[in-house]
Amino acid sequence: MKRLTAFFTALMLGAAMTVSTACSDKKDDKVVLEGSSIVYKDPESGARPVLSINNSEGRPGETVEVKVFLEGCENKWAMCGVHFAYPMVLECRLTSADERFADYKPGEAVSQMSAFTSADNRTEAMEKNEQYSLFFCAASSSDNGGDGEIATFYFTIPEDAAVGTVYPLEFFEHEGDMFLDTASDVNLQHYAFTNWKNGTITVV
Repeated sequence: MKRLTAFFTALMLGAAMTVSTACSDKKDDKVVLEGSSIVYKDPESGARPVLSINNSEGRPGETVEVKVFLEGCENKWAMCGVHFAYPMVLECRLTSADERFADYKPGEAVSQMSAFTSADNRTEAMEKNEQYSLFFCAASSSDNGGDGEIATFYFTIPEDAAVGTVYPLEFFEHEGDMFLDTASDVNLQHYAFTNWKNGTITVV
């Protein structure tokens, strides 16, 4: 997973050469330090980004669409790299089984972005929890990321799934993940990563 995440992080940085990611140089005027703790402020752009995953339903053996949305940040973001976890009994549709590239349909929120890709991968902790994760990223050289649907992914419910089973789809922050504008406002990322809304797949 580390190799894949590093690859996609490099892809995002390469696609957004004018985006300054030297956040450490800008933290002094963007956050408040109280002792050893960082107190984040509201994003300078006025954006209030909320990432969300829809709640889907499907029958045993059926492939359902899982959509990731963004609101509150129209034309105020330039780069994202985000993970969400899902139970390993769900089968994510892949375009490459070797590298575990996830199949997806990009949405209107990333229609002006210069790069978008996603991968299905796993952390060591997830092996213990019988989970996989899906990582997706988008990048641009300007703040032209939109609101609305970011992408649609496809998951197949197990044939033997019991009606009423609810599978959680949960965002989590992994090393290297980001949500930034061209000003590299770390407050924007903090807001996005503390206000996201998880989704579910329910067997009907």
